[in-house]
Amino acid sequence: MSAHAAAHGAPTDVRVPRLRPYLGRLWYAWRDARTLARVRRLVPAILAGVSEPGPHAWVVQRAQWSATGVAVVFVGPAGAAQAPEAVLKASYAGAGVQGLRAEARSLAALHADARLGDWRALLPRTVAEGAAAGLYYTLQTALPGREAPADAESTARAAEALHPLHARTAMPALASEAFLAQAIDRPIELLRGAVRSELPVQREEALERLAAELRETLAGRALRTGWIHGDFWLGNVLFAAGGRGGAPVTGIVDWSMAAPDMLALHDVLHLILHQRQMMQGCELGDIVCAALAGAEWTPGERALLEAEDLGLPLQAGDERAPVLLYWLRRLQCIFEQGRGQARNKVWVAWNIDRVLDCL
Repeated sequence: MSAHAAAHGAPTDVRVPRLRPYLGRLWYAWRDARTLARVRRLVPAILAGVSEPGPHAWVVQRAQWSATGVAVVFVGPAGAAQAPEAVLKASYAGAGVQGLRAEARSLAALHADARLGDWRALLPRTVAEGAAAGLYYTLQTALPGREAPADAESTARAAEALHPLHARTAMPALASEAFLAQAIDRPIELLRGAVRSELPVQREEALERLAAELRETLAGRALRTGWIHGDFWLGNVLFAAGGRGGAPVTGIVDWSMAAPDMLALHDVLHLILHQRQMMQGCELGDIVCAALAGAEWTPGERALLEAEDLGLPLQAGDERAPVLLYWLRRLQCIFEQGRGQARNKVWVAWNIDRVLDCL
């Protein structure tokens, strides 16, 4: 600063807002809006290539951009009162494309699984998939219904609707070395790689203690594993229109994180803990730390836990291992989707470091 400025009392410490994060968000918003417009323009050509006759007359009814980097376009007959007939999903990003391909594979496997019987009516079907102008897309049948209010009755009905998936695909399993590597070692390694050198030494030690604790708890145990949805919360469940509390479930969507040979606890705990997170307006780390500290389950939550075979037999009231396994897989899903949280030091401190401090 010049002597003249100092002599006239100019401030010596001017704090300029950091513009980079704001400019970054603006750039991503502009990029996503441009991509969504690009997808909308491609819809007629994509629908024209579908072998079934109906799609040729469909129009775009509405479109939105998802948090996982996927454009979601609802298509169907023209007219404001017309329900959508299909959902076109498209992405240009690596993680988004991987998610769409994984969803198409999972839906195909689930529809081919005779054990699920008529329960499969709750699942969308993949009508077409392919690439257009650098975008990978899938076209799925649209399911009827709408989201329900976030209340205890809707949560209970959602859990009841998913239960056949867990019950009919469950198979006896063993917590073998291969299972432990998948459930414990892989998400921890992804965590380390995602945040790189941002975890201090004491956090590395906490991760080693966590791995040792879970291995000691699980190794050699008899388990029951099967298919899970992977991102099961009320936002991915459709209910019959016009009914509040008591409306039947008409569809379950967004199967990009589905997987076989998994513990049902991941779906049950996500339904419960994500609901807590939404209601309390807090972070995943807050909810996990509270659960590890012995936060009481509500009667409704306890009923959900007791009604479902979580796949991991433990003494009643001992949810520490299930909560930690759920937390690890949730982080794995977040990192594999490439959402960018790993580069956010505040998010890492709140959702990773804080939980490790609780161990």
